Amino acid sequence: MNTPDLDPDLLRAFVAVAATAVAAIVGFAVHRHLFTPGMAIGPALGAAVAVAVVVPVAVLRAEAAVHARAEAASPEGSASTGERLRFIPAQFARDRFQ
Repeated sequence: MNTPDLDPDLLRAFVAVAATAVAAIVGFAVHRHLFTPGMAIGPALGAAVAVAVVVPVAVLRAEAAVHARAEAASPEGSASTGERLRFIPAQFARDRFQ
């Protein structure tokens, strides 16, 4: 299974997150006239969390789009997802309790 490529807008967003973290670190160090590791840890962790949250969501969104296009192209893909999901509980109950 190959993974979809990341959106160029997402890559620009990562650059913006990194630039913002660097600006926060440098700005605080200049303001205090000294640099301590604590000044870098906060913004770096914030940037890492932002990327760690956004990347899986972007990958899932891209995979969902691929599956939606494949489903739309298949002949049995004529029923919408909502129509199929509506019948799942009834089918489950029928199979489970009979």
